[in-house]
Order: sequence, then structure tokens, then C-alpha cells
Amino acid sequence: MRRILTILLLSSLIFTDMQAQDNAYGFLGGLTLGTQQWNGFDRDLLLTWNGRFFYESLVTDKFSAVMEVGLHNRGSGIRSQFINLGSSNLQTRYSKMVFRNASIMGGAKQIYDLKENMEAYVKLGVRLEYTVADTFEIFEQYADAVRPFNYGITLGGGIHFGPKDGPVQFILDAQVAPDFSQQLYAPPAQIWNRYTQQYQTFSEQKVTNLSFEITLGVRWVNKYYYE
Repeated sequence: MRRILTILLLSSLIFTDMQAQDNAYGFLGGLTLGTQQWNGFDRDLLLTWNGRFFYESLVTDKFSAVMEVGLHNRGSGIRSQFINLGSSNLQTRYSKMVFRNASIMGGAKQIYDLKENMEAYVKLGVRLEYTVADTFEIFEQYADAVRPFNYGITLGGGIHFGPKDGPVQFILDAQVAPDFSQQLYAPPAQIWNRYTQQYQTFSEQKVTNLSFEITLGVRWVNKYYYE
């Protein structure tokens, strides 16, 4: 955790001297596919959303230091099937667990020319997140086991559409965000199960987030020319 905070602090110092510095900034928002492992078993995918603001310090035309601040939903779902008593109809229930995490990321971005008015890029960064809210439609007995601070990396890439020198570009961005920390930890315990209406022994749970995000956005580019 200390290393992650140090890297984020050093990344933030890049953005303190913005005067006459080539830069870009903008907004991104879109879809998130979240998944988790509970007790070593994969849960079903959670379809949710993310939104974030970014700032880039353009070190060169092809490389920039990046900072992102946003809100990312993490989590997973459980799809179960059952037959109602007195009926032979098979019904499906989908329950979700959502963790709303405020996030800050610091990293680097490499840009490649594709053709006129189009660039590709790859990026890599480290993240620190804080859970501001959660929703348990199942396993709500684990709500007290949520760990608010999480950290991990972000690896992604995408395309800039528009003039390479700005002032405005559009973005198609895709990224994967694995966590190294545990979003939830609970030791083995006797916990009340609201479905069976009795106490039940639940095994140890170590829950880690893995998210895939596809977003669209707008990027404003400011370049200063020196004689």
C-alpha cells in the first residue's frame, strides 16, 4: 500500500506545473463488466457503468503522463434457477453485489500514428480506490466485511479520432483493471442465512475485483509553440 501511495504522489507532482505545458484533458464514460471470485469460484458478470475525468501532461508528441479521477462500479452477480412450490415453472433470479469506488490513477500513455486524424495509444497505470457505497442483493451478511481501500493496476488502449494537434478529439477506450487487494474479507463464521432462515457455517471469503471497461469520451488538446 505504501508503494502504491508513493507512486500516485509522484505522478500527481507532474501536474502541478501546468503553465505553458502541452497538455490534454477530458471526460470518459461507458460500460463496465465486473467479475469476482468468492471462495475460489467465479461469480457471474455484473453489467454496470463507470465515469472519469483525465488530465495528460504531454512530455512529447508520442508520450504523456496521465492522471485519472473517477467513479468505477465494481462487483459481480449470481444467477440462480429454482422451481416455485406448487408450480412446475422454472424461474431465474439474478442478484448483484455492487461496490461504488472513487478512484485515482497515475500512469503513462504511449501514442502511435495510424493515419490522418487518427491515433492509437496504450496506457499503464496504478490505482488507489475508496469504496463510497455498496449494494448487496444477496449475501448482505457480508456488508460489514467490505474493505474500503483497494489498489491495483490499469492496462488499456484505444483510439483518438480528430486532429492530432487538437483542439478536440473523440476517444474510444478499453481497459482491464485487476485489483491486487481484497474488496471483501471475512473469516469462517456462523452467519444467519435469510434464505434458509437459520444459522449456517460460511467458509472464509477473500474477494478480489476484476473489471473490463469500454468507454467513449472527449479529449481537448492544448499545444504551445515556442520560437
